[in-house]
Amino acid sequence: MVKAKDAYTAKELAPVLSITERAVLIRAEREGWQYRWRIWR
Repeated sequence: MVKAKDAYTAKELAPVLSITERAVLIRAEREGWQYRWRIWR
């Protein structure tokens, strides 16, 4: 059984939704998806 993750990246969602990473980000902003800040180096 595969356990669902708490969060997904745009890179992970793009192939599932058959859209580009940029389109995932635009859609997330438009639809008000919850997000987590990524820790940058």
